[in-house]
Amino acid sequence: MEKHYWSRLTRAMVVPVRLSFLFFLIFLVQVSFNVDLGFLGIYPQKLIHLPGIFLAPFIHGNIYHLLANLAPFLILTTTLYFFYDRVADKVFWSVYLITNLIVWVIGRRIFILGLRGSCTAWPAF
Repeated sequence: MEKHYWSRLTRAMVVPVRLSFLFFLIFLVQVSFNVDLGFLGIYPQKLIHLPGIFLAPFIHGNIYHLLANLAPFLILTTTLYFFYDRVADKVFWSVYLITNLIVWVIGRRIFILGLRGSCTAWPAF
């Protein structure tokens, strides 16, 4: 029983850990090369910034912003993949896209970065 639990937990952590690594890697590149990737965020109601729906969660303003998003992201997505492994991918990507689309439609007219919207919506599932 215990071995099965750890096996499931390990499988549940694959997507969250890989994405967290990617979030951190992008932030590291941003800081190392002194590049501001904020323009890749969501800027509501501007068609030219529609790709921000996909890209904004990967961009963070500073290390505190990144860490504040990573902790709930790791916990919530690991929980999602652990308990709902059959539908986890659909739920993960649906929430990811829908929350960012809602922000693009009704958000304040500033660049919006990070994945706080998704981290707020995953528990609603």
